[in-house]
Amino acid sequence: MPKWTACKRRNFIKKLIRLGFSAPEPGGRHFYMRYGNNVLTTPNNSEYTVLQLKMLMKELEALWGERFLWKNGKNSKRFKILENVPG
Repeated sequence: MPKWTACKRRNFIKKLIRLGFSAPEPGGRHFYMRYGNNVLTTPNNSEYTVLQLKMLMKELEALWGERFLWKNGKNSKRFKILENVPG
């Protein structure tokens, strides 16, 4: 199993938008992304650490009640969403 690596904030947000989230909205110390009535809080770091990514993934999985499949890219060493079918 490949090891997790850090991910740029911009790339992570683009993937969330492709999944149906709204663009990030400022509010206090963090930005918020909406998906229907659900809200995901995103940190302001330019690059997310492995711990932050795992925390965000747990929140996403709790939001949809499904697991996300991720694969480490060969060239970029960034994680890519392979499959997700939200309910």
